[in-house]
Amino acid sequence: MLPLDEMPEYREDLANVSVTFPSLDDKETARQSEFIKELSEYLSMEEGEGFSPADLQFLRSAQVEDTKYWIWSYDESYAMVSEDSKGGQCQTCNFQDGLTPEQAILADYHACY
Repeated sequence: MLPLDEMPEYREDLANVSVTFPSLDDKETARQSEFIKELSEYLSMEEGEGFSPADLQFLRSAQVEDTKYWIWSYDESYAMVSEDSKGGQCQTCNFQDGLTPEQAILADYHACY
């Protein structure tokens, strides 16, 4: 994994970085359904009343160090739920900007851009 001090200065340059993460096991990946309601409520606040849970397309899960990720796409954006080793969760959304899901997860993990 690319360390924070080697992250590109600009988000668009992250599209040139090759990154892979292992998927969570099947049981953990299946937890993605637990997050739909709360994630949809969050995205409704961010995106407006026209957002529907049906707009979310689950892409994958990932393990990044001690953080678990679940990522979805909608419109031209990604929505993510991350969970740290103590069970603390965070929801984020951002434009795809030509990034792969893995690159978006890396940017989120390092809290860049």
